[in-house]
Amino acid sequence: MIDRQNRVGKDKHIIQRLLGVFDFKLRKYRRLRDVGNPLMTRIADGLPKELFIRAGEDLGLSKNSRTFVLKSRNDCDFVMDRAIHDILWEGKRWIERVCDEDIGKYQPEEQAMLKAHRAPAFSLYEVMAVSAGRGVLLKDLFDGRELFLIDLGLGATGSKGLVIATRVISHRDIHFTAGVTMAYRPERVKSMIERLSALYREQENTPVWKETMRNQVPALFREYRKGEVEVEFAPVTHAPAGPPRAETGEADKAPQAPEEERPLPGRNAPCPCGSGKKYKKCCLPGEDKTVRETAWSYAKKKQLIRRSDDFPVYFCYINPCWQEVGLARIMIARAHESGRLIISSFLVDIFCLGIKSAFCNADVPADKFETEALRSYGDQKPMTIGIHYAREIVFGALEYAGGLGFKPHPDFNLACCVLGREEPPGSRNIRFGGPDGKPMYIAGPDDDVPVILKKLRKRLGEGGFEFCVPATDD
Repeated sequence: MIDRQNRVGKDKHIIQRLLGVFDFKLRKYRRLRDVGNPLMTRIADGLPKELFIRAGEDLGLSKNSRTFVLKSRNDCDFVMDRAIHDILWEGKRWIERVCDEDIGKYQPEEQAMLKAHRAPAFSLYEVMAVSAGRGVLLKDLFDGRELFLIDLGLGATGSKGLVIATRVISHRDIHFTAGVTMAYRPERVKSMIERLSALYREQENTPVWKETMRNQVPALFREYRKGEVEVEFAPVTHAPAGPPRAETGEADKAPQAPEEERPLPGRNAPCPCGSGKKYKKCCLPGEDKTVRETAWSYAKKKQLIRRSDDFPVYFCYINPCWQEVGLARIMIARAHESGRLIISSFLVDIFCLGIKSAFCNADVPADKFETEALRSYGDQKPMTIGIHYAREIVFGALEYAGGLGFKPHPDFNLACCVLGREEPPGSRNIRFGGPDGKPMYIAGPDDDVPVILKKLRKRLGEGGFEFCVPATDD
């Protein structure tokens, strides 16, 4: 039974790949993304820091003008998108400035993409139908226009009736998203849709309507951050494509408790440093600058990581005997400046769970990190492997674990950028699953063992997998 399920799953994967080869519109979309993703990353790299901060404040991510409150890594994408497309900088939106003043610096295909990004404004759309793994049919809730949006993530996780807010790029008869996309249950935005529909009837076919919708983005963003709908979308900037994340049980969707915030003194209160001065005259200016610098630094590093394909591989390590023990520890570094690295690491369970942990960073000193990387393997001397081999291990484990209902570590979507986007030239026929061909779950110290076992039993039955607990010294 298990072998039959594996064979059917493999056949479906082959069919999907064949459809991808002969779907010329999808191939055209991928070529446009190959141009657009790194292009928009370069545009984001050129943003003034003050514009980024202003966009964060506009979205309500700056608390009391002192702290950036980021609920998730995606919040930086929203800030970048808002800064590029909506916020005025010296009288123009940033995308307008690039098109008007710097268009000659780009290749003709890039120029056409920039002009396409200049045109759209936000709107609300209803998902009318889903084309699995390809995209969705959308209807604009204000002008009634229908279009097919190509978005591989939304095609895998979206559903009919979902309401999304985004700006749609139309380029060479292909429709795809510009920047980030927000999803809602219809009842959550019903009153907003009714109010905006009345405004649309007054402002139809006028430039005022585009500005009205741009002004609605902060309110739409606040509603979206309540986090009731979980869908995935195509990446905004340069990130490799990978298998869609698998759906999991309700236990995996439990909201995380927010971190406890340290109470801040009032501006006129005594400074907590003990100087006797008022907070606003002592430490506040420095703290304000530090927090803003940190938020800007984080956003720049994230964009740099997404451009990993532009930089050569510095090293790629893996622990020996990883196939025998079922656990691969992979560390990758790319050199982006003299003596500075973009890094990522993955802990990959090839027997069952897939990507157990993932980490990435940028602008790391090469001498320090290489020493730490070698030290992290302990007494085992790591082996050097090619980046294609590492990618095949990581994405193969991701796909195998996804078939069992397990998601990758939350940081995987960014960390996998360091693996690059190029598909391996050939397959090494890596075997996933335990020694007997069945999934083999080896309980780790940080695992929620009852939840994992419940999921495996539900998916495979009692005899469909193996389970063991490592021996302890007690």
